[in-house]
Amino acid sequence: MSTAECKSTGKNAVVIRSIWRLRASGKLPEPVQIGGAIRWRQQDIERWEVMGCPNQKEFEASKGIVE
Repeated sequence: MSTAECKSTGKNAVVIRSIWRLRASGKLPEPVQIGGAIRWRQQDIERWEVMGCPNQKEFEASKGIVE
């Protein structure tokens, strides 16, 4: 995902359908499940954007988490 694609129209404003599509393709950081809700840590999303929106494996590896 390019930097241009991850830019939003507002603070982290992205079309919901796009979020699920990006998640399914492994292009977002690992989410956290709270009850039945899926959420992302704000610090992870901000760091992910600064890194140029790498795929999930690259992002998690940069945190020292290797699958």
